[in-house]
Amino acid sequence: MGIFRLSDDRLHQSIKNLGGELKGIFVLQYPIYCIHANIIDSTLDPLDKIDRIIVSMLLKHPNLTFFQLGALIGISKTFTEVRVKQMLSDGLLEKGEEGFLLTSTGNMIFVEDKSVRTHQRSYDFYIDGINLKPLTIDFYKFYRSRYISENDSIEFTNRYGEQTTKKLFSPDVVHTPPDGNKVVAGIESIDTKDRDAYGIPTGLVRLDDWSYTRVSLPVLICVSKFGDRLEKQIIDGFSSYSVTKEGEYYHRLQQNLKIFEKTLEDKIKHLEFKIIVPAGQDRNTESRRPILTSNWGEITRKSQSENKCFSFSSEDLLSAVDNLYKVMDPKIEMIVNNDTDIRVNIDKQTLFASSQRARTLDSLLRERNNFKPRPDKNVFSLNLYYSTEDAFVKNALNFRSEIRKVNGELTIDLIDKDLPHYRDNYRELLVACGETEILETLDIEKFMYKVKQ
Repeated sequence: MGIFRLSDDRLHQSIKNLGGELKGIFVLQYPIYCIHANIIDSTLDPLDKIDRIIVSMLLKHPNLTFFQLGALIGISKTFTEVRVKQMLSDGLLEKGEEGFLLTSTGNMIFVEDKSVRTHQRSYDFYIDGINLKPLTIDFYKFYRSRYISENDSIEFTNRYGEQTTKKLFSPDVVHTPPDGNKVVAGIESIDTKDRDAYGIPTGLVRLDDWSYTRVSLPVLICVSKFGDRLEKQIIDGFSSYSVTKEGEYYHRLQQNLKIFEKTLEDKIKHLEFKIIVPAGQDRNTESRRPILTSNWGEITRKSQSENKCFSFSSEDLLSAVDNLYKVMDPKIEMIVNNDTDIRVNIDKQTLFASSQRARTLDSLLRERNNFKPRPDKNVFSLNLYYSTEDAFVKNALNFRSEIRKVNGELTIDLIDKDLPHYRDNYRELLVACGETEILETLDIEKFMYKVKQ
């Protein structure tokens, strides 16, 4: 899967600025064809100017050698020979007894200017793998290095010590079989004035023959809630390009891939996050680690999930909160679980049961925790939101904020002078915050006997 350049925190804040809440992000491989073509092209080649100079010399002195031509023009003998042979191959020159002479075609191009010179060359075009329409220049420049080819694979050693090869190419929508006439007509029909915008040579005359390679582009589907409305939008995961444009970050990420919306909208509006817990006796064992996935393969025309993004049983969500988000000893009554919202309410008991209390409090401060599973399950990230009504937990949050203000340099004197309201319970709060090292330092300061020098 491509290496995404997406700022999750920035996206979360952008959606929050717009009055929404980021729920999670799906990832799909979108099908694209790379068309390898031999084309006839009249686009001016920079070397055409040199060829004209060579021809002007040969018109006067047709028997000049490559060395003499090169010396007169100021280029090497080898380069001169290459250019002359190219014009011979193109049918613009011919070798006679008197030397190199223009053919009738060459004469119309170089002398009479009645014809435009064309070149035969190889060129790669990129077209949509579903509707077979040409893609814009962005897909030749900014996204080209992000494609996953049907020939791409990686080798790795599995947990049994065996060398394994894995194919990376796995489009989530089947490529439409390429109709030759439709592919060629689609490319050649782009108006000359628009060809630069589509990465097509402006002087394209025709495609002589072509083959193709199937590739895919990873795209992200952002799920957000605005009031009572769910929004599922395609966004650009390679945002180094998107962020150069003006506007809210969330909106900028939508601009470049709008071309795919029409072909995907009927399915992405029904996307849901799902949890699969492997069968077993103990939900806490590693073998039963929950797997985040989606319903992509189950979506049909009869699906009714436009206003739904979560499809979790309470037991499965409890397992995910425990195993993936590391909220220790969660209870069903602590968890909110409905079609559009999942969150956990943290109380004092839950906080002390957690093995990562600092992380839990940080998640509360951030309002959420973000989990990123393996992207081959169609899930890029899923947000679990945190809240608390517990007075002790709120106090611990405030205390953690104070610790951050002094960069962890907490002393007994500082507590007495600046934080007197924490004087009686700072030890319990430090344990709740996971700051055992600070607690040890303060205990040494307060209780260890100091030897006078």
